[in-house]
Amino acid sequence: MEGAVAEAKGLKERWVAGIMSTYNSPLKVPKQSRERASASATIWKQIYYSAGYWDRKGEVCLVAVNDVYFTHSEISRRFGSGAHEGLPIETLVDALERGAVNSEDLVLLAGRHNGRLYSINNRRLWALRKFQESRPKGEVVKVGVQVPRPLCPFTAKFIGAYSTTNNGESVRLRP
Repeated sequence: MEGAVAEAKGLKERWVAGIMSTYNSPLKVPKQSRERASASATIWKQIYYSAGYWDRKGEVCLVAVNDVYFTHSEISRRFGSGAHEGLPIETLVDALERGAVNSEDLVLLAGRHNGRLYSINNRRLWALRKFQESRPKGEVVKVGVQVPRPLCPFTAKFIGAYSTTNNGESVRLRP
């Protein structure tokens, strides 16, 4: 259960950050709410998907990979899902270097925060940054970046406020 709690907390923090960055709202998520988050990851996915966040109606723009930033402080060395699940992330670097994959054909999902684009596709961004390092000086590697449409203020507030540990059956008063 502790693993699910930690996973839900991490998902909630990432999603709230993405919502906040794309909505550019002054809404603040209290630290206590973030720390008390203990709903299962499944519930957060249901809320997020049902809110329509992932309908990806944002435009795709080509951006220099060095102008896109990471949302994670650390990442796995292997892809976690999709067609490349389980493969080392270096396989994408190799494919880019061989020309089997064109960086401009890839799309990163990102949110805006403090004037920067932050990608939720951290492993793909890492591979693109490594590819950029291998290019001749002055050559700029570009990638497609899509910022999905923002959530309405209520949905953003709901996700930020949701911290029940018992499906809303009761609430505890703070001392």
